[in-house]
Amino acid sequence: MSHDEKVARLIAELEAHGIRRGSIVPPIYKWLWKLGVLVPPPHCQHWTGLAALTTINFAAMFLVLTLLWRWRAPALPGWLLWALPLTGGAIFGLLMTAAYRYAAALLKLPVWKEYPDYARAESVRQASPWVRCDLWVRLMFAAGVLAMLAAAVAGLP
Repeated sequence: MSHDEKVARLIAELEAHGIRRGSIVPPIYKWLWKLGVLVPPPHCQHWTGLAALTTINFAAMFLVLTLLWRWRAPALPGWLLWALPLTGGAIFGLLMTAAYRYAAALLKLPVWKEYPDYARAESVRQASPWVRCDLWVRLMFAAGVLAMLAAAVAGLP
């Protein structure tokens, strides 16, 4: 089974549980796949790769924002220019990894190389707000952005 077929099958399975398509396949994954990098979707990805990808993604985006902020407010110390994106990326990456791995555990999803050729030992729990990840992902993103903005404002003279 090809990577695209497995992704389509995973999307159909998780949408049946009430998870939004944007939570199943975030934009960074779509971009990587278009570039030819076939990383597993976040629900079936190992936690180390998932944490690394979400951390690097958020840190890179936040670094661009802090560079723009420094351009407008040159008083921002140089160490803060790097500390904010790295710290924010690490916090956001770990929180998003926890959310995705928790949802995958509740849905009893296997690792990507075993998907979809697996048999679930027990029935899957019905979708709950924690499994859907829609609100959870948005809250984690908003909390990360607000925390980084608060840290950036506190760091200004």
